[in-house]
Amino acid sequence: MSGHVYPTRDVVPIEQNDQTMVSKSLVTQSMDFTAPRGRLEMGGLLIGHIDQEGTINVVTGFFPEQLKETPGYCRFSGSWVAVAASACEYANSFSTGEGIPELRIVGWIHTHPDLGLFLSSTDVDTYSTLRGMVPDSKFVAVVIDPLRNQDGVFPSERLPNTFFPASGEPDLGEGLRDRYHHLLDRLQEVRTAVGTDRMPSILPGDLRDERLASGDADDSVSALRESVHFLKGELWKTEDRIASLEMEVKTTKRGLLEQIRRLERRVISLEKSKGHGIMAWFTNQ
Repeated sequence: MSGHVYPTRDVVPIEQNDQTMVSKSLVTQSMDFTAPRGRLEMGGLLIGHIDQEGTINVVTGFFPEQLKETPGYCRFSGSWVAVAASACEYANSFSTGEGIPELRIVGWIHTHPDLGLFLSSTDVDTYSTLRGMVPDSKFVAVVIDPLRNQDGVFPSERLPNTFFPASGEPDLGEGLRDRYHHLLDRLQEVRTAVGTDRMPSILPGDLRDERLASGDADDSVSALRESVHFLKGELWKTEDRIASLEMEVKTTKRGLLEQIRRLERRVISLEKSKGHGIMAWFTNQ
């Protein structure tokens, strides 16, 4: 869902938009999960609610399996939009108290590893398409660069270089909190059904501690742990290669020294024989 034509003008960070709240915890979890992927891009969906003031609240989300992932492009199946919408509908059937906002898809997140923060021409098209699927057009895009530890919330596709950093913390009353837990329960059920390969990461945001207490896996920490194990393995392989090269260097050095000694002996021998030849010549005169 992202292909890059680099921006031709300077990016414009702005102050927090009063009409959008993006959980900082959610973005941090996204950074931790995607950083071990290196320069491969990844995209996902963001779920939240619209409060009584009309503010978009981005609270949770997930990263599904990527159909294509390169250093400049990522794409996931559009069927995950239906999965997210269905999970929201399920959660909204609980905690039906008056004034509790309904959960819905409120945004799209993807990575720009070591590329910086901007919306490419493809991103702008994707953003416009996704926003068009929402009746009230309340939809945001979040771009993160996990290798530079940068994040940006883009309030409009018409301003592809204008963003503000995520810094929010959702205000969740008991009924709304309960609704989010039902959402996360359903997403966990979906993952159990399809497997972690197809749904590798669920982002609980500020509900992380409560979800861990209920038995959910910490996908972000797991990804970092796997990355550490992988890097350790690569380090050990590198150390083995270095040791092998050192042995090869020592063997080559011994061989070269032996050749040098043989050549030195040959030179001495030739010099002696040359001297004997001259003496014999004078003797014969």
